[in-house]
Amino acid sequence: MSKPLKFFPSFTVTTKRELRFGVTEPKPTFPAGSRIQVAFAEGQDQHVFVREGQHRILRLSLTRAIGAITGFSAVPSERTLEKWMFDDVCKTPTGHRVEPDGHGPDGSPSWLRALGLI
Repeated sequence: MSKPLKFFPSFTVTTKRELRFGVTEPKPTFPAGSRIQVAFAEGQDQHVFVREGQHRILRLSLTRAIGAITGFSAVPSERTLEKWMFDDVCKTPTGHRVEPDGHGPDGSPSWLRALGLI
């Protein structure tokens, strides 16, 4: 049996384009311009979670989130990632400065963690 996810506090973002989830019926859809609640979860560095209603939580990959919702920066260049591998600080997808193996105050992992490089 899997352990339940432990979520960091959620925050509000806006969808840049229509966001569809291909899960069980009814398939959740958020139109462009929708304000949605998202959160990160411990041990899930490559995903962000979207709350739909009171009881349903949908998983969204960080790479998909970049183009679909506000508040997420583009994937850094290879050169930047290489630099961060040897620095004491790097950034998260939400723009926070953290240690290479760390998380921002919103729970977002460093880009090195999010991309599975460390």
